[in-house]
Amino acid sequence: MPHFLVISQDKPGMLEVRKESRAAHLAHVKTGGGGLVRVLVGSPLGRETMNGTWMVMEAVDEAAIQAFNAADPYEIAGLFASREILPIHAVFDPSRIVAEDQV
Repeated sequence: MPHFLVISQDKPGMLEVRKESRAAHLAHVKTGGGGLVRVLVGSPLGRETMNGTWMVMEAVDEAAIQAFNAADPYEIAGLFASREILPIHAVFDPSRIVAEDQV
């Protein structure tokens, strides 16, 4: 299955919106948007404060990534100023990644 790197940058001054939507966003990520994608790894962007998100995802195609993003509570809340979806060629075995909540 293809892999994608998704980089989303927050609009300035949206930290409170991010915090308010975070639990719903994490639930969305955990289910892969109801099975649309498999999120392999991801993290907030920013050194001092969260100001964006990056994720490596596995999906049947870019349309599934777009559907997942459209239903993301962060997107619905209007958090992002921009988003880039980059197809990548994974050179690692994604089955070896262990999610933090599985440790």
